[in-house]
Amino acid sequence: RLLFMLDEFDKVLEGLDSGLTKQTVPENFRSLFHDHKGISGIITGSRRIRRLREEKYSALFGIGLHIPVKALDEKAAIKLVTEPVQGQLRYIKEARSMVVEECACQPYLIQYLCHTIFQICKREEVRAVSPEIVDRAATDLVQDNEHFRHLWDEAGTDRKRYLVCLIDRLSEDERVTYDVLSEYLGSEGISTQGLDGSLEDLLEREIISRDEVRPGVTEYQLEVPLFSRWISSNEDESIYKERILETQDH
Repeated sequence: RLLFMLDEFDKVLEGLDSGLTKQTVPENFRSLFHDHKGISGIITGSRRIRRLREEKYSALFGIGLHIPVKALDEKAAIKLVTEPVQGQLRYIKEARSMVVEECACQPYLIQYLCHTIFQICKREEVRAVSPEIVDRAATDLVQDNEHFRHLWDEAGTDRKRYLVCLIDRLSEDERVTYDVLSEYLGSEGISTQGLDGSLEDLLEREIISRDEVRPGVTEYQLEVPLFSRWISSNEDESIYKERILETQDH
């Protein structure tokens, strides 16, 4: 028997989009697993299942079990913050909670932020991690972050990127519901056509999240608070608004 393992499968799909990879590759993968009983596989990537239903990827849909990698629970996230540096650094309770909250319990981001925190503590020869240190580390982390750049590119269109900026900004002062978004876009002269689909796509990509605040009323916010910092440091909401309005005018 043979176990075939392929990481970053997104690169194959990007090749299909660009034309660099032959369109027969998805069918070849499907044939590999269907026709050879001695071969099993583990394929990892961030491409969402809905995208695999599209025509040129459809051969990949349903060839195996889909196992999503989600955020940790809060208890496990706290352990990931504290246990690796036990005996070297001590996290003040508020600082520990701040790391978990900023990273939305996502293990990759927790480790990334904690590494930055460790470097600051090492450089300044301190052993107690305060909320102030966490805040500085978070600011450093988002200055040039490829993970968030990829997430931003994954949004796909200027309209969706503007929607992300809008949700981020409005959520500072109010509950961002569908009606709030629709009303605000209308006041800006931006069409609300396709708003439902855009929100669903951003939810599927885990760029935004939603909570039901009461029956029939859903509130939207960014999935990861750190991403809000990245947007503030790297993107200009007005640019995307201008592009949308210019496109509409034509």
